[in-house]
Amino acid sequence: MATFVAHGLLGGAVAALGALLAWIVPRGWKLRELSARAFWILAVYGFVVGTLPDSADWIAAVLGILPRWELYVILHHSPPTWLAVQPPFALHLWLDTFFHDPLKPGWDWWRELWWLEVSTWIVSLGILFLTWRRTQSDKAL
Repeated sequence: MATFVAHGLLGGAVAALGALLAWIVPRGWKLRELSARAFWILAVYGFVVGTLPDSADWIAAVLGILPRWELYVILHHSPPTWLAVQPPFALHLWLDTFFHDPLKPGWDWWRELWWLEVSTWIVSLGILFLTWRRTQSDKAL
């Protein structure tokens, strides 16, 4: 699987793009002022939901709610529809298709796919920065 941070950053970046929707309304509308707040709310939501398939299992196991890996299998192979349709969650599952190989159990993907992991971080951080910058003022970008 890709790292926790890669899933979170990608989910956060995609969700934060929603803050740009405020820019299709005319200047002076309150919606534009709310886009800066919406950016942070959406970015955090995306990070949390993007990491959920991995983090929920770990949290449930630490708290003694479920045995380790039980929730992981459910969330990766038969997640509830209401969760699977959320873009950060769906992107997590899509990104995992590159990092999981059923023919190579225990595969140390880092040596072969380090470039994809690093690219995910760079692109996600770039999207987050540009979206944040755009929501800060009319003069940005």
